[in-house]
Amino acid sequence: MNTPSISIFQNGQLLHANRGMFKFDGFGVPTGTFGNTQCFDSVAIVDSCNRRRMIDGNSYGGGCTVCVRFNGNRHWYGIGSATQVASANLTRLAKS
Repeated sequence: MNTPSISIFQNGQLLHANRGMFKFDGFGVPTGTFGNTQCFDSVAIVDSCNRRRMIDGNSYGGGCTVCVRFNGNRHWYGIGSATQVASANLTRLAKS
């Protein structure tokens, strides 16, 4: 059975890449969309010692992007509070 892996990005920079040490465990509460990307308030991972860790919009000093890979497919999601998602959307609209 394949275990989903995750990579975490912020502003195009890779912050964390899973290399089998962490297992994707699930998402928190949906907080909106950014473009066509669904956003959540957090993502849960389980480390090699079976400790559950939550990553939220403040873990890296602001919202971030998560790429979940499963069976060779990539799925992109946003991590941030509802306020962070709304602010990012306003900034995006102001630039267009």
